[in-house]
Amino acid sequence: MDYLKRRKMLVDQFGNKKSKQILKQRESARIETSTVVGGKAMEAILKIKGENAPDLSNIVMRRPKKSSKRAASEEAAGDAAKEAGAEKASKPKSKKGKKN
Repeated sequence: MDYLKRRKMLVDQFGNKKSKQILKQRESARIETSTVVGGKAMEAILKIKGENAPDLSNIVMRRPKKSSKRAASEEAAGDAAKEAGAEKASKPKSKKGKKN
C-alpha cells in the first residue's frame, strides 16, 4: 500500500472537513502519465534522470554570512537593550497603592 492510499484511509476515518477537502484537491491535481500525450516517454526520461541524480543526503546547509552593516546594527540594538535593562533595574519601585 503506497503513501497516498494510507493517507486517504486515515483522512477518511479521522480527518476533519478541511483535511478531506485538501486531500481531494491534491488528488484532482495529480497528472496521470497515461493520459498525457508522450507521457510514457517522459516517464522514462525522468526515471533515467532520477537514477543519475547525485546523492544530496549528506550535504549540510550553512548559515548565511551576515553583512558587516547588519552585524553592526544588531550589536547596537543589543547594547541599547542592555542599557535600558540597567536603567530599569536602578530605578526604585513606587509604593503606589500600599498603606503604611
